[in-house]
Amino acid sequence: MRSRRLSRDELPPAFEAALASALRGELLPTSTGLSSEIEDLMWDIADAHPAVPQRLIDQARAALDRQINQMDASSGKA
Repeated sequence: MRSRRLSRDELPPAFEAALASALRGELLPTSTGLSSEIEDLMWDIADAHPAVPQRLIDQARAALDRQINQMDASSGKA
C-alpha cells in the first residue's frame, strides 16, 4: 500500500530508483508511490534477474508513461 501519492515530478526519479533496484534483483520497498502495475512489473524484473528481458523494462516504462498521462489528464494538463 502506498503511503502517499507522488507528484508528477517525483515519479520519474522514483521509477528509475525502483528499476535500478529491480535490475539488481533487490526487493522493492513496500511503498514506492508508483502504480500497482509498475510495482508488479518491478517484481517481475527482480525475479528475472540477472537475465531480464528488455520487454519487461519496456513494459515498465510504458506503465510509467500511462501513470504520468493519467495524472496529467486528471489535473487538466493533457
